[in-house]
Amino acid sequence: MTQAAQTVTYERVGNVKLRAFDKWHAAMAYTPDSPALHWLNSSAWLVMELCDGRTEAEIAEQYEEIFPGRDGAAETVRECLESLEQKGIVKTNGGTHGSH
Repeated sequence: MTQAAQTVTYERVGNVKLRAFDKWHAAMAYTPDSPALHWLNSSAWLVMELCDGRTEAEIAEQYEEIFPGRDGAAETVRECLESLEQKGIVKTNGGTHGSH
């Protein structure tokens, strides 16, 4: 990952509404800026919750601590971040994506 990629931080879009479905280990997110409902599996939900000003590397590190031993954790986090950003659930601040 390049130096510039490390300066990109992620945060949840402020007006996104979230409804947890703990029984299914999932959540629904409503994006009012582009009206749609999005189903978040447990991985996407966790990654979204970790988007509080952290970098991708910091999110991946925390993800691996919560789900130790999962193969491909860094790739899962990267894919979740890209999907969440495309859907308007999270946004980036600062820097450029660099290595994406």
